[in-house]
Amino acid sequence: MKYLLNGKSNEALEGLINFVLRVCKDDTEYTIELKQRRHLRSLDQNKYYWFILTYAAIHIGDYKEEVHHEFAKKFLPKEITIPGTGRTKIIGRSTSGLDTYEFTIYIKQIKAFLLREYQVAIPEKDRVKENEFDRVNNEYELMIAA
Repeated sequence: MKYLLNGKSNEALEGLINFVLRVCKDDTEYTIELKQRRHLRSLDQNKYYWFILTYAAIHIGDYKEEVHHEFAKKFLPKEITIPGTGRTKIIGRSTSGLDTYEFTIYIKQIKAFLLREYQVAIPEKDRVKENEFDRVNNEYELMIAA
């Protein structure tokens, strides 16, 4: 069950407390999680992310989808259990559920990794012009066609 708390007013806090008291049963344990509400990643962030993946794929020599999965596995690990076997496996969480702050951190981790491991410096988002997105995509398409 979710309750949206807007602001820090006494009225809002009283509303939250009353809500909790109403829905909680005396003989049941509960966990209450309070976290800041953030917007999901923006389309602009996602476009820059795929620019980074394409740029990285060119320099690493791999498909951008593979680079995407490897970075998600490395920086957004999630353990799953394989049905019927009981074995576990690490996969990458989906980036679609990340909020703008989490996505920014994820992008910074990727950029730092690329610089450290491959000496590939990714330009900041505000320095990438529209024609640069197109140029990198064209270069990638030529690479995978070869």
